[in-house]
Amino acid sequence: NRVITTSIVINQGATPYIPHALQINSVTQTIKWSGGTASGNANQVDIVGFTFIRDDAGNWAQVLGQINTFD
Repeated sequence: NRVITTSIVINQGATPYIPHALQINSVTQTIKWSGGTASGNANQVDIVGFTFIRDDAGNWAQVLGQINTFD
């Protein structure tokens, strides 16, 4: 059992972007977003946080994501 967290700060332009997929050890992981979905916010600063949860067998069981916006 292990949990790792990390954050990405994105200074958005007119077209906002967010991560939609990620890989751990070459294995694509599904992001489970807080609230079900996530979107970037144009011309603002978005902080995207990820929580990676590893199970007893050593597999990355879940990737949880959340996004917060700042003016």
